[in-house]
Order: sequence, then C-alpha cells, then structure tokens
Amino acid sequence: MIHALPDQMPSELSDAFIRRLMDYWGLCPELACRVVAGVELLKCMHPAPVTLFVTSGRRTAEEEAQLKSEGYMTTAPELSTHIPKPGSKCSTGVDLDILPSDDATWRWVGAAMSRAGLRWGGGSQLDTVTLIPKDRYHFDLGRKLP
Repeated sequence: MIHALPDQMPSELSDAFIRRLMDYWGLCPELACRVVAGVELLKCMHPAPVTLFVTSGRRTAEEEAQLKSEGYMTTAPELSTHIPKPGSKCSTGVDLDILPSDDATWRWVGAAMSRAGLRWGGGSQLDTVTLIPKDRYHFDLGRKLP
C-alpha cells in the first residue's frame, strides 16, 4: 500500500509543516526537519520549480511485507528505516516522489537532501547508467542499527 499525499509541500519552512510530517507520516523530528531543510535547499539550488510528495513514512512490518509482495523495493523489517525501532514510534526513513520526474531533477533532489544530512537511496546500488540509487525515492538518517 502506498500512502497518498494530502497536499503539496509548503513554500516556506514552518513548524506546522514539520509537525505534520511527524504526526501524519510518523517521521521522527530530526528526519522531518532535514526533509524540510532539503526542500529549502532545493529551492535555492534548482533553476526551476520542483513539486515533492511524501509517499511513505512510518510503516508496520505487515505494510512492509505487503509492499514487498507487490514488487516494491523493501528490505528486511529489522533493517527498514520505515519501521520504528523497538521503543520508538517514529520512522527514520521516508519515500518522496517528484514532478517533473526525470533523472536530472532527481539528481538535484538527491543533492539537496544529501546536503541536508539525509542518505539518498537507503544504501541501494547505483544504476550504472544514470548514477542514481536504484531506490531513488528513499531518504533516511542512515542505516538502522539495533
């Protein structure tokens, strides 16, 4: 199951939007702040407007298994940054989509989010032609450690 975005990303950095990323999508505070910082950096770096959509945040192990059965790129539940660590209620990973969705724009988004301190692609291999991570939609705070 892929979650739908209730509305577009805001044009200004705001506490209300960070709170929405945390409450609606289940992102941990640091991840929410870094996503919004990445959006702000992208607005400064990219020559044309880009629309970003959150498509997935916090997931249960069951949702992760469902996505895998549907052919989506996932990892083992104990490694998934979408599934909260024991004792936590928030995700350290998020999936984003963009418009326009072309390789050049993805490189800009990846660069902005990386500059904001996020890992692009969740450690997935780079495509040998585009040099974009195979899981281009995924951004996280780094490997999930026990």
